[in-house]
Amino acid sequence: MTMSQAEMHDRIIAKASEDGAFRARLVADPKGAIRELTGTPMPDGVEVQVHQESATSFHLVLPPAGRLAEEEMAQVHGGVGSPNSTTDPGPSNSITDPGSPNSTIG
Repeated sequence: MTMSQAEMHDRIIAKASEDGAFRARLVADPKGAIRELTGTPMPDGVEVQVHQESATSFHLVLPPAGRLAEEEMAQVHGGVGSPNSTTDPGPSNSITDPGSPNSTIG
């Protein structure tokens, strides 16, 4: 079963919110924790950064400077969802912050 980016995001956030050990693994080894939870490895070359918000921090995730070609998006997407999907991921996706509902994970 494949899951959408939003579903994966929600699943990761929910698990991190209820399971302190998973949250610690997610901070220490994001790719490993995501693979453990979803069974889907992140592609080599994709960096995942986890940022914990606080009352005094604000995280702003900028989209890539240029939109990726469809083939590049399929490679970054890493099998989470269908490469033939008709959903336009748009330029607001990020591969660096799984805490953002607009980020690409997988």
